[in-house]
Amino acid sequence: MISARGSLALLLVCAFLPVAVLAQDAPAGDADAKRPAFSSDRAAEAFDRGLALFKEGKYRDAEAQFKRAVKSAKTKEDTVLVTRWQLASEGGRYLEIIERRAAQVPMEALFQAYDLADKYGDTPIRDKYDSFIATLGANTVHMVEEFDHYSPKYSKKYGKHFLKKDPADPSTAYRGGGCIEWKQNEEKNASQLRIASASVPKNFNEYEGVVFWLYAIKPLEMEVIARTPGKDKKKQVNSFMHKFKPKAARRWQRIFVPWNKFSQYGQGDLSNVDALIFQIRAKRDFHLRVDHVGLVKKSQPGRAKGRS
Repeated sequence: MISARGSLALLLVCAFLPVAVLAQDAPAGDADAKRPAFSSDRAAEAFDRGLALFKEGKYRDAEAQFKRAVKSAKTKEDTVLVTRWQLASEGGRYLEIIERRAAQVPMEALFQAYDLADKYGDTPIRDKYDSFIATLGANTVHMVEEFDHYSPKYSKKYGKHFLKKDPADPSTAYRGGGCIEWKQNEEKNASQLRIASASVPKNFNEYEGVVFWLYAIKPLEMEVIARTPGKDKKKQVNSFMHKFKPKAARRWQRIFVPWNKFSQYGQGDLSNVDALIFQIRAKRDFHLRVDHVGLVKKSQPGRAKGRS
């Protein structure tokens, strides 16, 4: 039991403790963050100013304050916490630039936001990137397959399987929960990756072309096919096709193919598509990863640049 005199002494001690010590476990501005500790009051004040500026959307000024504060972070853990906010502020600056670009080149702005959303994914700016992508994406790209979850449609027997994202390995997903790993099948036959889900629209004339992301470990010539049923629906020989060979690269490549690069076979019509297909005919080993397949909407000032 503490006496009245002891209680008074304890209060006096606490009154003269440094701000950084008293505030160590105070909320840092988001629900998940622990407040870092600092070796000086000035650094703690700079951190608080940074939080306030960040909340106001003044990311450049917030970043400058966090840069001052991080120099006096007490431990490595505290340095990580401050750096997290510093990176969030940097991400906020880039997001402002992307938002301005979106009015002129929405495709490029959207894909830049995709790229940066993962870079700043573990910082407090992530929610703003997600909101921006959701809003702009709804008007610019119709995603038909994101490969975020396992599906029995893709079987190892035919050379394809769902690859769950490994946070330590960026090759396991462009973004989201995973991708499709695609290799030569056991029979060494021509192989197809067919996107025939309910999210594939029937009328492709409403779109500029197809966009997808590819991690080409061991590539071969590929074909992208928009299949359309003919008069004899059992044969379904009509299609629009584009052939290309991706470059081998240990990074995700964005591939955009406009319809004017597709060749027509048969009497098909892009207003009546029943499947979107990726095909490799060569009977040799290949190794690819595919993620995020979408259709680029028309009436966009900026097109999606990339290999085609």
